[in-house]
Amino acid sequence: MTNSIDHAQKIQKKHGVSYYFATLFFPRKIKEATFSLYAYVRELDDVVDTRPDLSPTQKILAIEETENEFNTILHTNIASSNPTLELFAATVKEYNISLSDITSFTDSMKTDCIKDRYSTYGELQEYMYGSATVIGYMMCQIIGYKEGALPYAKKLAEAMQMTNFIRDIKEDYIERGRIYIPTEDQTSFGITDKDFKDQSHSPQFKKLIQFEIARTRKLYIEAWDGINLLDPVGQLPVRLASNLYESILDEIEKNDCNIFLKRHRISSLKRVIILIKTIIWNQKK
Repeated sequence: MTNSIDHAQKIQKKHGVSYYFATLFFPRKIKEATFSLYAYVRELDDVVDTRPDLSPTQKILAIEETENEFNTILHTNIASSNPTLELFAATVKEYNISLSDITSFTDSMKTDCIKDRYSTYGELQEYMYGSATVIGYMMCQIIGYKEGALPYAKKLAEAMQMTNFIRDIKEDYIERGRIYIPTEDQTSFGITDKDFKDQSHSPQFKKLIQFEIARTRKLYIEAWDGINLLDPVGQLPVRLASNLYESILDEIEKNDCNIFLKRHRISSLKRVIILIKTIIWNQKK
């Protein structure tokens, strides 16, 4: 099992730098369970995003094969050569993670295979329920929480997901033909697919990004007090993750909201500064 944990940790360290940094501040068991969850999520996400050789139908079949193998491991004693699935199955059993939440995530990955536009924010929220919210619910289960925490977990999950959507606009469009910014928002600011194709940092596009950032910051604010409902051992890492992700929006704003300029990241020095500020805040609360 130790090798499986090391494998999962390497996956998170490689693909989720800020989230990995925050995860390191969990107690060992929670940290290892988080590595396990991240590795499972990443394995399915990679089928969708890193397999251009597969058609949408083939991607869905590949996801279902992984899903079936996972369920076999979970419900039987049959061994698997896939360390990610075996480790996550053990995590699910230990923390009594909801199978319906896992299914919701899997369904969102299948949706990504066939859907590349969202008409309204409400429609996008339905997608984010599977792609982000249930991940927040699973983390609550791993960390431990009081009654009333889940609505706040939903807000934080959406905030972090929206941050990813805003930051990755260029990558999602060029590499995958996807736009997660709701069509109704684009229409409000006079934006069309041509603006994404031309990478047009026009005043109208800047206003669209400012609008999405403002909505996302509101979610971070609304989620903040709910972190108090988590087990105390998990509050600092979750606050740190929230602060790290929100700081990505700061970086975007520093560059005039030009998301076509580069993929905005947080420097190692800034991560440390945010950590120190978060520790101080956590001690004062």
